[in-house]
Amino acid sequence: MKQTFKRWSKVLDKFVDVLGKETDMKTCLVCKEVMNQKFFHLCMKDNFNNYRTRTTCAECYNKDRMHRRRMNLLYEKPECCEICGKEKDLFPDHSHITSEHRGWLCRGCNTAIGQLGDTVKGLKKAIQYLIERDVYDR
Repeated sequence: MKQTFKRWSKVLDKFVDVLGKETDMKTCLVCKEVMNQKFFHLCMKDNFNNYRTRTTCAECYNKDRMHRRRMNLLYEKPECCEICGKEKDLFPDHSHITSEHRGWLCRGCNTAIGQLGDTVKGLKKAIQYLIERDVYDR
């Protein structure tokens, strides 16, 4: 069984179970600083109602959230995802290097790009993998 500890959730106004230890140190994926888990927002529950912490510290997450909210106001939203073309809820996509708005994507497409590193190199590696191993698509 995974170790958990109690932490106060301002949003829920109660103590919740969080995966890990109260003394856990994490590295923010954005600023690369190592800090105590208390400097990371809580997010998502698992099947056992345990929360985990985000991968970016609260300061970096809040900056990014503010930037994304501004994009909602500045850029016109199309009717469908700019990759898959499906009419779904759309989210502003932006470069994590330049912070420039790139377009509007559905959650699935945005997550897929992010999981591949948000880079053309990552996408090319995935394409090469499929080319080499997918015998049904030739």
